[in-house]
Amino acid sequence: MQKKIGGITYFLFVTALVGMGTFMGMGLGVPQGQAVSIAPENLPSNAEVTNADTSGDSFFPTVVVKNAEAATNDNDDDTDEQTLGGLYFAAGNTLALNKKTESDAFMSGNTLNIDATVGGDLFAAGNTITVNKNINGSLRLAANTIEVNSHVAGNALLFANTVYINDGAVIDGHVNIFASEIIVAGVVKGKSSFAGETIEVRGTLKGKARLSGASVSIGATAVLESGVSIASARVSVDESATGTDHITYDQYDNQAKKIKYAGDINNFVGYYFFFLIFGIIFIALRPQVAQRIATTMHTEPGRTWKVGALVFFFTPLVAIVLLFTLVGIPFSLILMLAYALFFLFANLFTGLVVGQFIVNKERFRTKKKQLLMCFIVGFFVVVILQHIPWIGWIFSILASIWGMGGVLVDRKKTKHETSVKTVAAQPALAATAKPKKKKKSAPRKKKIANA
Repeated sequence: MQKKIGGITYFLFVTALVGMGTFMGMGLGVPQGQAVSIAPENLPSNAEVTNADTSGDSFFPTVVVKNAEAATNDNDDDTDEQTLGGLYFAAGNTLALNKKTESDAFMSGNTLNIDATVGGDLFAAGNTITVNKNINGSLRLAANTIEVNSHVAGNALLFANTVYINDGAVIDGHVNIFASEIIVAGVVKGKSSFAGETIEVRGTLKGKARLSGASVSIGATAVLESGVSIASARVSVDESATGTDHITYDQYDNQAKKIKYAGDINNFVGYYFFFLIFGIIFIALRPQVAQRIATTMHTEPGRTWKVGALVFFFTPLVAIVLLFTLVGIPFSLILMLAYALFFLFANLFTGLVVGQFIVNKERFRTKKKQLLMCFIVGFFVVVILQHIPWIGWIFSILASIWGMGGVLVDRKKTKHETSVKTVAAQPALAATAKPKKKKKSAPRKKKIANA
């Protein structure tokens, strides 16, 4: 069975499920065999949405958006697979990219497996990300655990709790990793910078490298071909390692503070990329809705601020009152959960509005590209303001209040305009309707009396 859900409702529904699953590790039940799709009339003309992973152990609905139809490709060693043209967007609980993409891929979810070649850059955020196939562009990943098992032609920027560059992985470009635990068993050809608590190098570092952590270990199989700078309280270098004469040691002064800063950067980038992907998916699916909400926020700031403030302050009060009633307890919990999710995702629209003030929109040919670039830049500015020490929470509240007000005011306006059009269309329909023809009754047969 399939359900067709409106743009904003669908966005909040999917992001709510995926967000809670990623951050809280919860399994919120979606009945087995039930999928969530979007009405075809709500999609861009060149976009296709498919459902995947909706049976068995899947907790969350999955949405996959492809900006072009699949076409066969005889390049690479995966000749039996298809190639997805255009940008690729996907969000869900467990996702497996098993078809090659010609361009960039944007993914978000709990468990992400990259089992096909990505023709451009890969942007992904989730709990566990495993890259098993080649990336022809660069990697931009934020997760709890990241594993790279393949070739990356570009650079790599990784934020995680644990990062594995496994044996067989080759990264051609520069590598920057911020994580608690970093294990490098593959090959890094470009310059590299690793910052974390524990760093272990078992593979090959061809370019210059800087290793900053509480504990740094150079294994027996490590090959260091250029200068390696180590700043650590505990350093272990195996005598069998190659190129140990390239190692220089820096002072470990204030290293704990540097690691704390690295953790703050990790949190910042992880937060930014996670919500960025959801915003990009929403704009790709519903650019008209995103533009309409941004226009409402820009043209009616007073009204949107008032509505957002009312929702922000009075929703918790209503939820607290419901807690004191036996019947209202479950409604209170649902209300607070919806309120928290709405608060988190509302600032995406604030980022879009801020970006429209910053970005020169004339440089882009299509409105969708304008919206995407405005959102990417504007949301980055919003996240920076939200992470300012001591006062960042104020910007978080203000951004969410404005965004909530924009969504609700636009929703009310849209319903009003729809009802007005419906009422206005009724007389016209009545006037154009053809009058019903009266059915001619069959002539009665005269009874002939018997003589």
